[in-house]
Amino acid sequence: MTQYTPPPVVRSLLADPRPVVLFGAGDIGVLAHHVLTRLGVAVTCFADGRVSKQGTVLRGLPVRPVADLAELADEAYVFLCGNYLKTMTDRVRGAGFTRIQDCVDLLDGFDFSDSGADTGMSPVLMERKAALHKRETRKDREHAEDTLILKYLDVVVTEACSMKCQDCSNLMQYYTKPRHSDLDLLESAVDRIMDSVDGIYEFRVLGGEPFVNPRVHRVIEKLTAYEVVEKVVVYTNGTIVPRGANLECLRDEKVVVEITNYGEHSKKLDALEETLTAEGSRTSRRSRLDGLGPHPVRRAQRRGAGRHVPQLLRQRHRHPAQREALPLPVLGQRPQPQGRARCAGRRDRPDR
Repeated sequence: MTQYTPPPVVRSLLADPRPVVLFGAGDIGVLAHHVLTRLGVAVTCFADGRVSKQGTVLRGLPVRPVADLAELADEAYVFLCGNYLKTMTDRVRGAGFTRIQDCVDLLDGFDFSDSGADTGMSPVLMERKAALHKRETRKDREHAEDTLILKYLDVVVTEACSMKCQDCSNLMQYYTKPRHSDLDLLESAVDRIMDSVDGIYEFRVLGGEPFVNPRVHRVIEKLTAYEVVEKVVVYTNGTIVPRGANLECLRDEKVVVEITNYGEHSKKLDALEETLTAEGSRTSRRSRLDGLGPHPVRRAQRRGAGRHVPQLLRQRHRHPAQREALPLPVLGQRPQPQGRARCAGRRDRPDR
């Protein structure tokens, strides 16, 4: 591993202390505060343009609106702790600040291996966030060079899942006969995309549950083989421990296994982490329990619950003027009949 060297701005702040403002009270801000504190630089405050963040406290420091920091504009250093750099730069300059810089040199190469307890993030997740921030700072140069680099691209390898999450954004709980993706067709589509772009920061291998597909290794090996791809992230729910080729492919240095912790439903979470650690695979765990209510996962779909979805979708397309009034489906809940009197253009016709 290359030895980390603090950037010149840190050496300057240690020699001549000035106010330091971290613009962005999110994960990058947390990482920047952690690194600066480790290096001996005192941070004055956080700033954020989101009203929901303003007035709160993050890591013992107040989160203030940029407009309220005019007294610091002449001498403060501002670190842009986010990935919308052009917008953030314009806002900070508009407030009178001139010492502005991103966090790339500050975060790039820093050893986060023992930082998890302080930041609440796994070392792998911290490295990914730092790498994405670095990736975003390249955009101006890429535009000037007329290059096209995608941030993320999702690759769905199966409709099958070992869970039935009531709020699954991919609606996997409604598939009555889930199938695995046609890998020949999928690989052909990925090849066409790769022929049209200059690079991809991160492929995301999704399902369903990717490890339900016994040939998911073929997809992962395909994606990691592209030289212009930086990361391949496999999202799993902690219910399946991969074996054989599906496990071996995870050793590639580009691969990160993102394990979502659903508590008691992720029955093989510990066994999965132990296996991946033994194989030298890079893993990151995140919890999906907070804010999801007492029953975030339903292990079995009520019989026939999905059969009403096509009917409801037909209603939404048949009555474009009424779409906002028609409810979206809820797992296990039968949609209410809408009645002919609701048909657009025939409101005076009674129900029969």
